[in-house]
Amino acid sequence: MKALPNADTVETISTGFAPIAYPEAKSSRTGVSVEYAHDATGIKRWYVFRASYGRAQQAVDYLIRQGIYVYVPKREKTVQVGHQVKTILVDLLPNFVFAYVDPQSARRLTQGPGADEVISHAAEAYQVAGILSYYYNHSVIDAFGKNPPLTIPDAQMQSFIIATKTHDEHVIRLDGRTYTFKSDDEVEVIAGKFAGVRGKVIRAGRQQRILIELVGFMSFATAYIPTDFIRKL
Repeated sequence: MKALPNADTVETISTGFAPIAYPEAKSSRTGVSVEYAHDATGIKRWYVFRASYGRAQQAVDYLIRQGIYVYVPKREKTVQVGHQVKTILVDLLPNFVFAYVDPQSARRLTQGPGADEVISHAAEAYQVAGILSYYYNHSVIDAFGKNPPLTIPDAQMQSFIIATKTHDEHVIRLDGRTYTFKSDDEVEVIAGKFAGVRGKVIRAGRQQRILIELVGFMSFATAYIPTDFIRKL
């Protein structure tokens, strides 16, 4: 199936996520760059960056060339072009980029290289620093009285990636939507394309779904999940 000019085409990517996500990803157009292997040292974290309008792809391409693990959630969208109906991929969260980096690299991505740093593609690094900015954790105040950059725990990011790598248009953002908890129990999806997602069972949009919370950022829900596909942790 072809897509609109300059649009992402839909690719089918089948993979597990323990501990590596998207081992078959080939380009930034699918929303992810390279393999994501959990950093056992705890130095690397998932940072949330804002990109200036219309320039997220430029930043993502640079991160990929630098070998940085980057994720941009996508979803399918059906559009009509003339007499044809086509499916394209669009950003689920326009102008947001998730990158798995250490604090020094995160600072460099937003402020550029330090005066004493010699890095490859320095000019481009300064240019990207003019594109990306931190998304801050507004629920925390550091020793300097400021909100620190927001980082997403690996477990939450893992469920988020599993849910959104499906590109399912029925994965929803919950901000401003009404939902109710069916249980306070933590559960895991054990079958279907959302297998591996962990969270709480909710009812939203008249359907049973699993809540995915990126604390300090946003909350999402999977598409409908049958009860038989869920086990209590």
